[in-house]
Amino acid sequence: MLSLTISGCATLQYVSQEPEITEEVYSISGNTVELSLDQVPELAEVGNAVTIVDEGLPTYMVIARTGEDSYVVASSECTHRGMALSYEHDEKVFRCSSLGHSEFNLDGSPGEGFTEEPLRIYEHSIEGDLMTISFE
Repeated sequence: MLSLTISGCATLQYVSQEPEITEEVYSISGNTVELSLDQVPELAEVGNAVTIVDEGLPTYMVIARTGEDSYVVASSECTHRGMALSYEHDEKVFRCSSLGHSEFNLDGSPGEGFTEEPLRIYEHSIEGDLMTISFE
């Protein structure tokens, strides 16, 4: 009889699933992020998304262009294991990059997968080309 033992250690690390935007196009002041939409070409097309990865935020953020005049700003970290989320426009969900592929509806409620905790959705407003995102 042949016996095989595999041992090892897996490290789960956050790796952004959407393009990261640079600090030149956004600023953080107090509990707000201001983002110049005209400086983020990825968001010019409905269905695209970007990520803000900044230690000055309570969580990294994913900004999804969900419609011609609509966006959703959410935590880009899955509530199950903290892995990065991607925006799946055709399915209208945020999907975890881990093996379980937990999904979240655009209102943050859990969809398919292992997670039971809702995703944090951030309030935002848009005036002209300036998006203001509120967080606490």
